[in-house]
Amino acid sequence: MRKLSLIVLVLLLSSCNNGEITNKSSQSVTEEKPVNYLLITSQQDDNPFEISFIATQNLQECEDKAKRAIAVFPSANIKYINHHCLYSDIEFTQFGHGQEVENNNYFALNISKNGRVLESVRRFDSLQECQKTGKGKCLVSSQDIKKSEY
Repeated sequence: MRKLSLIVLVLLLSSCNNGEITNKSSQSVTEEKPVNYLLITSQQDDNPFEISFIATQNLQECEDKAKRAIAVFPSANIKYINHHCLYSDIEFTQFGHGQEVENNNYFALNISKNGRVLESVRRFDSLQECQKTGKGKCLVSSQDIKKSEY
């Protein structure tokens, strides 16, 4: 078991293969879609990039949460990679600070070119499978996609 601290997002513009979960409204998303997730990517030591999916109400709340998280990373020896405020109708289990984790989840993400929409997520059973099939763009998370999504 390892304890995950706050986690952060890498902006991935790769496409995923079979098994990906697609944003139901990705074809019709416009600039009016509300920001409802903060994706923040970080790294501890030489471990793979870690990602957190944090629910937000709007762009301002998203940026405020990102700013607060980034401020505490140095004291927790966490390297900030990047963050993104975006829309997704793919839902994730709740984020918890410093939660105990028995099983990590491995993801490859497809984010729209304008960076405003999480278009699809592919979940892998292992880090090795993710690195191989996910074109090396893998993110580790204590969170998961809500079961109703797959």
